[in-house]
Amino acid sequence: MRIKEIRLSIAIALFYLAWLVLWQLFADDYFTLWVRIFPKPSTIVASMVRHRELLWLGTVETLYQAVIGLFLGAVVAFVLAIVLEPLPWLARLLYPLLYAWQASPPIATTTLVLLLLGFGTTSKLVIVVLVTFFPIYVGFSQALAKSDREVEALLRSYGASRWQIFRMARWPMAMVGFFSGVRVSATYLISVVITAQWLGGQDGLGNTLLRSRKSYDYALMMATIALSIGLSLLIIFISSQLEQRVMRRYHLIDKEERT
Repeated sequence: MRIKEIRLSIAIALFYLAWLVLWQLFADDYFTLWVRIFPKPSTIVASMVRHRELLWLGTVETLYQAVIGLFLGAVVAFVLAIVLEPLPWLARLLYPLLYAWQASPPIATTTLVLLLLGFGTTSKLVIVVLVTFFPIYVGFSQALAKSDREVEALLRSYGASRWQIFRMARWPMAMVGFFSGVRVSATYLISVVITAQWLGGQDGLGNTLLRSRKSYDYALMMATIALSIGLSLLIIFISSQLEQRVMRRYHLIDKEERT
């Protein structure tokens, strides 16, 4: 990471830290109504400590469903892109259906899956797969279609087989597109899981949010939201690091930085 990027990250972190400090110091004096809905940081931390067992169990369950769902969604996207790559007419036939599903309101599609499959873990995993696989599929399939034709022609002139051409010319860029799609899916992965848990009302941080809303425990609600944001940032960071590793593995990082 460049020095300038590190400095910018530190400056952004200090900016938000300053807001938290100001809210902690002056919320009771100047925002007496708002502080009931948006508790001070110390109140949120105290709620985390008080409900640590509940939050820990919810975090583990949410992270489990998110990671397994993202993995299965990535597998589905990978297989679908490989199968449809030589069948563009079938890909065109399925695209409207896939776009329609993605454009539908998440609450409506989540409710439909829960009604069909029940309120267990399986239905939540299916919801995560159906939501997260599409950006991965789009990134991977588009990268497969945009391979360097000149490199393919050069390899073909040297007598390379179709598998060798795929592995040496198309696979590197395809993997970059694949992990770019993973990074996109990771941005809303936790929110999808929590929405499914909220509607299912049985486990995870979504259920904790539901319980805190019903009991008007705003400190617990904000603690749960803070944990969900932390999980989202963690998954986004890991997916970004994986993408960077793939780009370095195939010597694409310098090319991307120059563009």
